[in-house]
Amino acid sequence: MRVSELLDVLVPGVPVCVLVHDYPDHDAVASAAGLVWLLSRRGWEAQVVYRGMLESESLKEALSRYPVPLSSLDGVDETSVQFVVVDGFYGSGHVPSVGGKVMGVIDHHEPEAFPPPEGIPFVDVRPSYGACASIVYEYLRDLDLSPPSWLATFLMLAILMDTEFLARGVSPAEMDALAGLYRMGDLSEATGILSNSLVIEDLPVLSGMWRRLELSPPGGFVFVDGPARSEVMAVMGDLILRFREITCVFLCARDGDGYRISVRSEDGRLPAWMVVRRVLEGYGVGGGHVHMGGGRVDAGVWPGEKVMRERFISVVKELV
Repeated sequence: MRVSELLDVLVPGVPVCVLVHDYPDHDAVASAAGLVWLLSRRGWEAQVVYRGMLESESLKEALSRYPVPLSSLDGVDETSVQFVVVDGFYGSGHVPSVGGKVMGVIDHHEPEAFPPPEGIPFVDVRPSYGACASIVYEYLRDLDLSPPSWLATFLMLAILMDTEFLARGVSPAEMDALAGLYRMGDLSEATGILSNSLVIEDLPVLSGMWRRLELSPPGGFVFVDGPARSEVMAVMGDLILRFREITCVFLCARDGDGYRISVRSEDGRLPAWMVVRRVLEGYGVGGGHVHMGGGRVDAGVWPGEKVMRERFISVVKELV
């Protein structure tokens, strides 16, 4: 069992910090919470740690209901703990470097985008899986551990979010996980939390996105010269994909000292992780999955909206 291999490499008695990617999403936090709960049952003191902000309204709602031990990385003495990275590649730019020993990486992102550094004792990367939560569910199942109702619900929520309610990137692992978790959690609660992900304050941002939308089938490009929550960008990308002629969307939004990138694709010729990686080459970092990806460009190297749009259109033409 892979989970036994992970437990074998962790140092007994040393606290574990389960590190997720910056500005974590539902799958990252739920998967990390599941691993923390598992480790606590095996005698480790463990917590979820992250850098950045929690932006998703539905994720905040979930965390207001579920007892997840979640802390900022800034408050951690990194030399006194061991780390396991969940739902991200250590060294990718989306996962912060840490002073302590990274003992494991558990992820479902495409490995060609960011292969994990050598020297990490345990690596379990499954790009065919639609959600990292499915991997953590299998860990629990293999150890005959039945999660409490709140955790089963949170894991179901994560799977539904990362697969857009089973509409993309679904593997048999997700179906098996949902079937198992359904008996222990509350599916209606999970879907209810996800179905209310926007707030009224998001309306001006969405309106601005529609006005800035530029179409060059099969691609769509959106630039917003202002902040936009990742959840809003995801909703906008999925809406644009409803146009029959558009199969890949590239969204940019100014975000503090840089620019956030979100990509959605339903075209096998245009895997989102590859599109974002090629477009940002030389400017920033990015990665993700076949159907969705993301990245970031620092303001100091941002080439401008026109250049970014032209690079996206060029990549689309090359790949199709």
